[in-house]
Amino acid sequence: MTLVAILTARKSAVVTFPSQAAFAAYRGDQRLRALARLRAEAVVHTELLVGEDGPRYNAD
Repeated sequence: MTLVAILTARKSAVVTFPSQAAFAAYRGDQRLRALARLRAEAVVHTELLVGEDGPRYNAD
């Protein structure tokens, strides 16, 4: 009898970029593109949520 367990790992990352143009430059970087094949083999799904910075809260 063979049992196959499929484990789903989830990872969240919060990153910020100073502008949409800076994000586009990051995504277009040749070093990142060179890793695309490895990423495709390791990552099943990616979801990007775009937001905007809110107010800064002080601890005072």
